[in-house]
Amino acid sequence: MGTLVGTVTDPQGGVIAGAKVTINEDATGLKYELTTSATGDYIRPALKPGTYTITAEAAGFRRFSQKNVVLVGGDRVAIP
Repeated sequence: MGTLVGTVTDPQGGVIAGAKVTINEDATGLKYELTTSATGDYIRPALKPGTYTITAEAAGFRRFSQKNVVLVGGDRVAIP
């Protein structure tokens, strides 16, 4: 199992609290939905090894997607 972590920020680098983060396991289509903390952070532990697409969205901001995020067992991958 692995862990994905990240911080959602605006173009100026300010954190976005309450942003919706969706982690999609590409091979199975399984989705995990999270909400960022007051500091813009999110964490999703216990993910199977595989390739994921991470999408973040918040009111007033453009939707952002990061594709082809590879997670290997035991990894803790930070998404920029």
